[in-house]
Amino acid sequence: MTKKNIANEVEITTLSDVEHVRQRRGMYLPNMNYCAYEIVDNAVDEFMAGYCKNIWLQIESNKVMRVQDDGRGVPLTPSKDDPSKSMAEVALGQLKSGGKFNAKGSMLEQGIKTGGLNGTGASAVNFTCDQFVATITKEGTQYQLGWEKGLLTQELVEIGEAEENEIQHGTLIELIPDMSIWVDDDYDIPAIVKRMEQLTFLNPGLSIHVDIDYNGKQIQTTFCNPDGLTAYIQKLSEKKETIVEPIHTTFEVENDKFGKIDVDIALGYNTTYSEEMYMFTNNVPNPLGGHHATGFKEGLYRAINSYYENTTKGKLVSLVQDDVREGLVSVISVKVANPVFDGQGKAKLNMPGIRAVVREATVEMIEEFLDKNPETAKLIVAKAIQAQQTREAVRKTREAERGAKKLFGGIPDKLTTCSSKNAEECEIWLAEGDSAGGSCKKARDAKTQAILPVFGKINNVENSKLSDILKSPKLEDVIKALGTGIGEDFNLDNLKYHKIIIAADADDDGLHIQTLWITFFYRFMRPIIENGHLYISCPPLFKVYKNKKEYRYCYTVDEKDQALAEMGERCQVTRYKGLGEMEAIDLRDSTMNKDSRVLIQVSIDDIEYDETIITTCMGDNVALRKEMILEEDMGELI
Repeated sequence: MTKKNIANEVEITTLSDVEHVRQRRGMYLPNMNYCAYEIVDNAVDEFMAGYCKNIWLQIESNKVMRVQDDGRGVPLTPSKDDPSKSMAEVALGQLKSGGKFNAKGSMLEQGIKTGGLNGTGASAVNFTCDQFVATITKEGTQYQLGWEKGLLTQELVEIGEAEENEIQHGTLIELIPDMSIWVDDDYDIPAIVKRMEQLTFLNPGLSIHVDIDYNGKQIQTTFCNPDGLTAYIQKLSEKKETIVEPIHTTFEVENDKFGKIDVDIALGYNTTYSEEMYMFTNNVPNPLGGHHATGFKEGLYRAINSYYENTTKGKLVSLVQDDVREGLVSVISVKVANPVFDGQGKAKLNMPGIRAVVREATVEMIEEFLDKNPETAKLIVAKAIQAQQTREAVRKTREAERGAKKLFGGIPDKLTTCSSKNAEECEIWLAEGDSAGGSCKKARDAKTQAILPVFGKINNVENSKLSDILKSPKLEDVIKALGTGIGEDFNLDNLKYHKIIIAADADDDGLHIQTLWITFFYRFMRPIIENGHLYISCPPLFKVYKNKKEYRYCYTVDEKDQALAEMGERCQVTRYKGLGEMEAIDLRDSTMNKDSRVLIQVSIDDIEYDETIITTCMGDNVALRKEMILEEDMGELI
């Protein structure tokens, strides 16, 4: 019997905006930090419009948050679409509403640049809170309205006059997150603090006052950076040996299509071989770049290459874009009235017209600097030539290696492959030594788990060139096994295993090995991390057992003690010294079995913070590393 293809009426459900946000919170707010970011960003928009100078952010230990500004205050007049509601009620309690749409008198019509254009930020935060209260001050008079779980519970009322020591105009938002929505989530306080400082770099003259309870300590500080991106470059470079002081330019250009565009660019050079670029549109980070990043790269190359060709006598080497960006730290910030992004996450700016604007601004800035600073110009050009020479050496090595089918062809001798050819289900285990590799081979799932033993520690590659990497037999085996190539030849589409698992002993040496591997992938194969392919295995420290059927694997001393207490008398304890000493069945059940194992995914959550950690921990400056290790006070980190 053939069933009729008819939808059952009970299967179709229409959710209100509040219900949709609460059930699909991740579509609107990736994590709890956005409770701060979205509200603070609205206050920053007031600063960009010329009406606000100060923002206060307070977070208490019970997760209560307060954000206050001294701007104009959210409008209180009746909404044009629904006169029964105030504009404050609509802006803070209704999706797709606000002062940033293309309406008469809107921020967009006035050419005011804002980060959020979808009208979802503040209201989405509201819908995920137990309580959300707005206190709006106009000419000394205070008004208030409030919500619970996204539903209006207090209509707009006048509550009195502000005290003399209180702000006389502005908006105060007080909120308590609903932990039934934010299950197992919490504020990432260091990230919030760093973002507040970042906003003052991007908006010179803005002061953000932070008062946060963090692990029982009170963080109280004020961020204000009148030097803007110059100060930002200095901060980003403070743990590096610089060869060029920050170069900085700002200007405004009129564009027929986009109106007035503010361009703010700063850069510096250091002795490292890596590159750091930070891109923003209307204060919103764009980690995937976009047309402003492309324009900057083109402009930088054009200016430096032109200077090099005009000032160098004799035979020239051929520079490419990558050569002029080795050791570069740069920040590119554009502000435009109606930005277009690739997706809701705003990770990439999609405005082709911005490309030429930023390119020409960069050319003008760099050409002027090089002409006025010939000695520094020589250092920049010398750095680029050194990068070109290294690149050429790598090219010759590649050609030789390709000819021998050594680096990019074949299978490493020690690699035990898996039978599946489906990369999505396959994983490769980088095992600490031959002994651990042998145990992993016995414990593995032969269909999907490949094993590559790597004896000893790989070199710390933090200050290595690509040519150094190609000389390492251990890294050569890994490059072969993964199939992606490296450097200019890197292609993530060729990755043979979608899980790369670092399998090291649960001791100090194992932690060091993990760190060395992470540094290698971060510096030379970063897309593997960015796309979620790198993992760390978590073998147990102990096995507590009575018999073959009653046992527990324990990963900490506390877990071991708890297991002993709960399992009763006559328990025995095995302390695992390393993967190579584990029985195959124990290694399989505790560490390699996909249904029971624990894996830690390596991710890049905050490129600025992660870059600082890698540079400091793995760099040559011992004093800086010691300082970072000994730092316990959060106040020292800000």
